[in-house]
Amino acid sequence: MRMELGFGFDVIFILIVVQAEIYESIKKCLVDERPREFADCVSWARIQFQENYHNTIQQLLFNFPPDQVWLNYHLHLKFT
Repeated sequence: MRMELGFGFDVIFILIVVQAEIYESIKKCLVDERPREFADCVSWARIQFQENYHNTIQQLLFNFPPDQVWLNYHLHLKFT
């Protein structure tokens, strides 16, 4: 018996896709882009910092600008 999600997605197919993505991510880190020297490690750490602490925050600020106010799940723009 196969399970399906509400939108007709096959659960087994989704699990296989997720597992393949995890495998590719691990392979990328451990084989394809493995740091060979200390400078490579520093470069990798800098890129991770940039992605996690700058790019993600910038994307959140773009999606939810500081001049927006949410009241009762409705968006209200402040006009000053």
